[in-house]
Amino acid sequence: MFNFLRRSKIVRKSQDNPTEVTGTKTQWKKGQRVTVKKGVSSSYSRTRRNNQKWFRERPLPAPVVEKKQMLISTKRGVTKVAVLEGPTLVEYYTAKSKSQSLVGNIYLGKVKNILPGMEAAFVNFGEEKNGVLYVTDIDRKSNNEKIENIIKKDQELIVQVVKDAMGEKGARLTAQVSFPGRFLVLIPNAKTKGISRRLPEEERSRLDNIIRNIRPKGFGVIVRTAAQDATEAALKDDIDRLVKQWDDVQLKTDNNAPSLIHQEPDISIRVVREHLNYGYKKLLVDSTTAFDSIKSYLNDTSHELIELIEQYDDELPLFERYHIDDQVKKALDRKVWLPSGGHLVIDR
Repeated sequence: MFNFLRRSKIVRKSQDNPTEVTGTKTQWKKGQRVTVKKGVSSSYSRTRRNNQKWFRERPLPAPVVEKKQMLISTKRGVTKVAVLEGPTLVEYYTAKSKSQSLVGNIYLGKVKNILPGMEAAFVNFGEEKNGVLYVTDIDRKSNNEKIENIIKKDQELIVQVVKDAMGEKGARLTAQVSFPGRFLVLIPNAKTKGISRRLPEEERSRLDNIIRNIRPKGFGVIVRTAAQDATEAALKDDIDRLVKQWDDVQLKTDNNAPSLIHQEPDISIRVVREHLNYGYKKLLVDSTTAFDSIKSYLNDTSHELIELIEQYDDELPLFERYHIDDQVKKALDRKVWLPSGGHLVIDR
């Protein structure tokens, strides 16, 4: 019987240097193959004492995370916004120009009916269906105060849409209006003060000290994640813009109710306002109108980010070049494949 010698390499992480690969040699003893680490006894190698961690190959380096890109396409009255991490679609927004969401719009409304049993009121704010205003969305002196003691039928009041109408239900309204800005949200007639918990503790502390100095009297302030590394001057400018918006709203309360007194920008501006920061590599826009609108907005709010925006004018459509529609179709497919090779079937 012949024993064929075939070299087998088994390597071990060095305790002193985890990335060092130690050499091996093969010897034969009593007809058996024994792999011996150089400088270590064969018995040590065979028994693998002290729970040494053995492996077949070097560990791979951590993957490099690519910066995000934002793509905005406007075609045939539909605006689509895609956020990519590398080539992968991670966020997607779409809206038709003729059916734009009312969320964020502020109206001068008139109370039509009060329903004490529901602790709610129906408010005519100029749309086909009256909006619903719950007592919890009205400023009140105590949590036990009834809605019929706070507002009256035919009373005019400022309301903001927080949820669009759906089916037979009218839009949901609030009398506690707020103004979202680039770095923070301003809340009139409130004492609220908050800072995004996504920020590091040290940064939260820095922003807290700044807000203490610049928060206007009679306003609540919620600092957004986008405020990270923002200067006091930039935060103050954001507050001043939002205070002016509130002043403009108050001036329009002399209008006849119902009427629109403040309108939120279109979806492209909203997504830029909510998401765009230095974590993005670029912002590509294929519409001249949208490009000019976004550039004007950034010039007023975040001038340093203008360098990220580029107008896309290639013959190949923007979303086709980046395979956005294919990824959306795959994400909405009934069968979703998993990295493990399995799949999910989603019917509803």
